Amino acid sequence: MAQDKELETSWAIHKYMKDVLQMYTIYRDASNDKGTPFLWDIVVLTTVDALQKDCFEKQLQQRKEKGSLPQVPFHVIPDPEGKKIGNGGSTLHVLDTLQGIYGSRLSSFKILIIHSGGSSKRLPSYSVVGKIFSPVPAKGLIEEGKPIPQMLDLKLAMYLPFGQLLGPGVFITCADDIETYVLDLTDIDEQSLSEGDVIALGHPSSLDIGTTHGVYVLEESAIKHCTSSCVLDCQLVLQKPSIQLMRESGALIKKDGEEMVYTDSAFWMNCPTYTKLLHWYKSTTLSKELDAYGHILPCLGSQTQEGKNLPTDYSQELFPILKETKLKVILLNESKFYHLGTMVEYIDHFCLRKDFPMELDILKEAGRGVWGNRKFPQGVVIESYIPKENLISKESRQYVIEYSSIKFPISLYNCVVSNCIIGECETIRIKTGIVSLGSSILYHTVPVKHMGKDLFVTVAFDVTSDMKKETTAQDIHSIIFGGYPLDIALKNLNEKSENVIPNGELISLWNLRVFPGSGSAEESFWRTYHMMCCIKFGYSSPEVPVEINQTKDIPTFSMTDILIKKDLDRILLNRWSLFKSILEKQ
Repeated sequence: MAQDKELETSWAIHKYMKDVLQMYTIYRDASNDKGTPFLWDIVVLTTVDALQKDCFEKQLQQRKEKGSLPQVPFHVIPDPEGKKIGNGGSTLHVLDTLQGIYGSRLSSFKILIIHSGGSSKRLPSYSVVGKIFSPVPAKGLIEEGKPIPQMLDLKLAMYLPFGQLLGPGVFITCADDIETYVLDLTDIDEQSLSEGDVIALGHPSSLDIGTTHGVYVLEESAIKHCTSSCVLDCQLVLQKPSIQLMRESGALIKKDGEEMVYTDSAFWMNCPTYTKLLHWYKSTTLSKELDAYGHILPCLGSQTQEGKNLPTDYSQELFPILKETKLKVILLNESKFYHLGTMVEYIDHFCLRKDFPMELDILKEAGRGVWGNRKFPQGVVIESYIPKENLISKESRQYVIEYSSIKFPISLYNCVVSNCIIGECETIRIKTGIVSLGSSILYHTVPVKHMGKDLFVTVAFDVTSDMKKETTAQDIHSIIFGGYPLDIALKNLNEKSENVIPNGELISLWNLRVFPGSGSAEESFWRTYHMMCCIKFGYSSPEVPVEINQTKDIPTFSMTDILIKKDLDRILLNRWSLFKSILEKQ
């Protein structure tokens, strides 16, 4: 019965989201052709620094030139240099910056802020271009003759009903989460909604999910009268609470015999509220990161008391400012919250889950993405050139191939192949008729500029790797690389740790300078693949399926190096050339 209910919910969401995506295409095309205003007056992407800002602006410019974005002012605003201010600090920094640009006019604007900065360490294939520009092959967003839509398109689309429903203010979201939902406007009390200073979206969730999110405490008797959607006063906001605290605070709701809670996602603030916060921001210096979800929202709610269940950081300053602020929650009883911020989640959502692809109508072959519309039912192929179906073995399972050319037979399981060219190469001898790329590995190729030369570097990481883990040389074995403790992996590669680990720094997979640079994308891939095989079998083992020409003085790179030396112009040019060649061959 529970599965039937889940399927029924996903089908209802599918139908509603189909209409939402269609609404986006109408508004986007109208704003391009007729000057019709888009529902958001300003869209802001935040970045971690000026370097990432330049990267984002180039991609936005390319999208605008191709006519695939609505005509709305886009601002890319980096965080203050050298400071970690959190998404709450970044929100206030953005509003401060916009106030300097638009002055008093800002109070009449509907602003969408998408927090999209950071190095994306847990999803390295989007560390270079940014997760907001990752592909989302939702059928309703695909335009004939144009590249696959991106997370940016989905973000611009998915909140349009709230852009219609809410007045001027700022709507805040993050680049790596997706909310699918049904919003029944006939159930929305517009008078109650208009009384809210801050309006948040609430999603039904399990207790386990509640321990990792913000949880809204609402009046249970009012929830019982809520059907698909409704607006309720919020009493308390708990941030990543224990199950015991949820129970003690009255956050648990019994529905269909099971306990559940309502958790957070995106939220909206009106102008008077963000103006009060701006006054405080301008008069203080942030000593620590300010989290919009962990510091600002918990200060709200009709039963919130200073010093009780509030975070210690900033609460004494923020609570007096926000204590009269009314928080309303739009309950979306038919909704889902998805996070796509890790390699495991990327594979899981595209390949294994049934609800996510159904609700957004995700295409496994990404429409025009595969030459000849070949079918690859066991994986997802996005805008890649694969001229023969048998180039992907029938045994392959759970894989995502994106922006790649596959010209040599491969097998893979639970892998991501991103931006790679896998084909024959003069400097490589392949000893088998089909090459196994292994299990649970991400391969990603990046063009870089190094000492005046155009090179390619392919990185490879286990999809379950703890990319943020840092340790000392004495604890090097606690880091796993290629399926082995790092000290064993380096021994199998005949590498000395001092040659590949920056001197004086904490050791991590992120600064491991072990990935070889090459003059072609093909050679780059095979050299890194050879390295991963050597970790598994040993450097001189006959089981290594490829032989490479040993060349002296081949430069090696870490992910840290790649982010500094990346050649974004070549990345964008190569992707556009690949897309055009696929179109020509269909």
